[in-house]
Amino acid sequence: MATQFADAVSIDSGTIQEAARRPNSGCDNNSAVNDDRLTVARGILTGALIATPFWALIAFTVYMLV
Repeated sequence: MATQFADAVSIDSGTIQEAARRPNSGCDNNSAVNDDRLTVARGILTGALIATPFWALIAFTVYMLV
């Protein structure tokens, strides 16, 4: 048991006491670049374009059932 404690003391380098730093995100988050009035409109239009095939499939299914 004393050997295990001695090993633990030699491994401890004191890094636990250092202040934690914020991790690097790897990219710049500049909100001024994305501050555009058309951002919301582009998001809605993109969502509508992505959803169009699904709505067409639902409409075709309803048409075939009627």
